[in-house]
Amino acid sequence: MLTKALRVSPTERAALAGELIESLETEIDPDADAAWSEEIRARVAQLDGSTAKTISWPGVAAESTRRLDVARVLSSPAFLRRLARGPNGQDASRQRLC
Repeated sequence: MLTKALRVSPTERAALAGELIESLETEIDPDADAAWSEEIRARVAQLDGSTAKTISWPGVAAESTRRLDVARVLSSPAFLRRLARGPNGQDASRQRLC
């Protein structure tokens, strides 16, 4: 079954994954729709009343770029090697605990 699923396009695999995850959700919260409707109404009211804190698209793009840059640094092999060496520049796995 997995072999067949891996042969389809990424879009079809994503749709299949979504359907499989949804099939696991057996407990339905009857209040969820009402809660989401209220949340949407509240947010629209904030937007209409100009009380919502909004972020411009250039601001969103800049923050997203900053976060991606940080994630790249923190997951880079050089950073991970430095982290493994520990604060004294020694291999952390060889340091003795005092």
